[in-house]
Amino acid sequence: MTGARMLPFLFEIGTDELPARFLPVERQHVAAGFAALLAELSLEHRGLRVLATPRRLAVLVEALAEQQADRTIEVKGPPLSAARGPDGSPTPAALGFARKNGVAIEDCLEMGDGKGGAFLGVRRTLAGRPAAELLAERLPGLLTAIPFPKTMHWGTSDFEYARPIQWLVALLGEQVLPLEMAGLRAGRVSRGHRTLAAGAPVEIAAPGAYLAALRDHGVEPDQDERRRVVREGGERLAREAGGRIVEDEELLQEVTDLLEHPTPFLGAVPESYFALPDEVIVTALKAHQRYFAVRREGDGRLLPVFFAVRDGDDTALDNVIRGNEKVLNARLNDALFYWRCDLKLTPDQHTARLADVTWLEGYGTVLDKVGRVGRLVERLWSAGLGDGGAPPPELLRAARICKFDLVTEMIRDGKEFTKLEGTIGARYAAAAGEAPAVCSLLEEYYRPRSAADGLPAGAAAAVLAAADRLDTLAGCWLAGFVPTGAKDPYALRRHTLAVLRILIDRAARLDLADVVAQALAGYATLADEPDVARPRRDPRLRPHAPGGATGRRGCLPGSGAGGPARARERPDRRRRLGPRPRRLPGTAGLPAARQGGQALPQHPGGTHPRGGRPGRLRGQVARRGRHPRGPGFLGAARAGRSRPGGGRGHGRARPARAAGGGGLHRGLPCAFRAGAGHRRVLRDGPGQRRPGRVAGTEARLPARDPWPVRPVRRSRRSGPPGIGILTSDRLISDREPHGGSLYF
Repeated sequence: MTGARMLPFLFEIGTDELPARFLPVERQHVAAGFAALLAELSLEHRGLRVLATPRRLAVLVEALAEQQADRTIEVKGPPLSAARGPDGSPTPAALGFARKNGVAIEDCLEMGDGKGGAFLGVRRTLAGRPAAELLAERLPGLLTAIPFPKTMHWGTSDFEYARPIQWLVALLGEQVLPLEMAGLRAGRVSRGHRTLAAGAPVEIAAPGAYLAALRDHGVEPDQDERRRVVREGGERLAREAGGRIVEDEELLQEVTDLLEHPTPFLGAVPESYFALPDEVIVTALKAHQRYFAVRREGDGRLLPVFFAVRDGDDTALDNVIRGNEKVLNARLNDALFYWRCDLKLTPDQHTARLADVTWLEGYGTVLDKVGRVGRLVERLWSAGLGDGGAPPPELLRAARICKFDLVTEMIRDGKEFTKLEGTIGARYAAAAGEAPAVCSLLEEYYRPRSAADGLPAGAAAAVLAAADRLDTLAGCWLAGFVPTGAKDPYALRRHTLAVLRILIDRAARLDLADVVAQALAGYATLADEPDVARPRRDPRLRPHAPGGATGRRGCLPGSGAGGPARARERPDRRRRLGPRPRRLPGTAGLPAARQGGQALPQHPGGTHPRGGRPGRLRGQVARRGRHPRGPGFLGAARAGRSRPGGGRGHGRARPARAAGGGGLHRGLPCAFRAGAGHRRVLRDGPGQRRPGRVAGTEARLPARDPWPVRPVRRSRRSGPPGIGILTSDRLISDREPHGGSLYF
């Protein structure tokens, strides 16, 4: 059958109220999954939409093929030589093939496979199945695959979903699909708004009548339309009050997914609460009540009103507004009480109370941590993270009181105001008469709070932020809280990312091993553990390496395993050949040695013509105990890389054999294959060359591996301490890390 009819399609699943955060996951997964399902089933369609409210999920298709198209397939049988006897009669193999496929032997065809061979075959036409049957079989699997944060099962059914399912609607045209799921049979009856229509049944005659039928019963199923009503209603009411809504896309999305019939309104905030900082008022509005703050046009000050949305119509709206104001006033009363109580003590008095707060069991109090951070601030500043000279007094003052807000009533409340940590400390410090620079540091050093947040502004804030996080990393590492793939309860990866981003932004010339040692030194005898400061790589940190966001290979200082993590030059220039190559003493003869490397054609894909990868050369050294081209190469390249403690230098080489290019020049390979148009050169020894034939289709060699020695398979753990190649007067090492970054 071809040219199947196209019919509108509707599938609705009704549930108990879903949390707002579940709806975006639900919409995205079903939209992608249903489109993929139709493609898999070869069902033509157009106009796919996925709609969701807290009580329903709907899939609407403007036109869907009523049936799959017929398909013709070719079934391959035995070779023709085995299908015909000497006299041309069919063999038992041919008769069995025909019988298996339900056709007469006369209906079998001679076919060619395009490779010169012929075989017996048959063409069969498979009739397409009705779309109603296919969808009834596959839709339950699509829903159970939605990655909700949590699922549940109810009653006697084993079906799991985010909330219990109350009804099902499945229509193809006017036909009800034979769909059963979670103990329910699909029909054509939906339900209206819980309060406006008292959940009355809504009969859906056809998919095209779905939207109008629900709107007549108080439900706006289209999330885009609900979002428009909320946004435009808020802007209109705010203009009438002489202000504008504080933009918050996250809150707008949440409010949109909390209701089925939006009705915007304005409420009042008593002027007495404006003694509180703006951040406290906005947090109470958003986090507790899902309200929008309104700012005055011009000076941007908060207006004594808020914007909210009701899930219902405007019936008795004044009573609804009074109820919302009453709930908000209760939260603001709490905040005002906290504010006044906290102002009775100075930041130093609050800091003294930190002695009663345990930071980490067995690792002292928060007051101890404050002392360690203060000492580490001075060390980091003098080590090069600061702007030079002595640490400014405002930095030292901020370090002494940096955690005092943890014992304030506002933060100890444990509810929505705890997210103001740092910000509320700056406001308390300002109210206590601290210098503006100190207040700014108390707020800035918490940055970055997330991957999308900015970095601390200024050197002082960067030093304080790095010191606090390094102390946290050192203590948690000593306590054994090492992040794994499944857990990171103390957010150590986030702290590490923050430290690395700060170091990169500041272009700091630091020895990371010394920095970690200084952080560990704050823990006295615990700091001499031999293995705690060993660098480890974590690929999740790679996007924050220089060039990581753009797809280029990046490396942060010290991200390789097995040696001091040093950053003697800018971190974002490490592992890149900079515009100014380093001139090493005694390298006048290197151009001769460079000619061999420059003559090698470069492979665009970075692979060896025989299937190898850069760095495979060291596998041969590990196996044979010497370089295959003699000791000259290995001695010259490795000599400058040894360092006490097993570390590796960057851009350094001891030019013991560089004069005249002797060691490296003699170490060039005895043979290599060139790409098309290049001569093949055979080298038996220094100064001995003989031409060879031109290679026609050989691949080009990689840029980082100009030594085309046949690769030897080896374990990744094998290999010498390191092999380097001097080119462009710089040392390129095959032991430089190929991505990944450092965490402590």
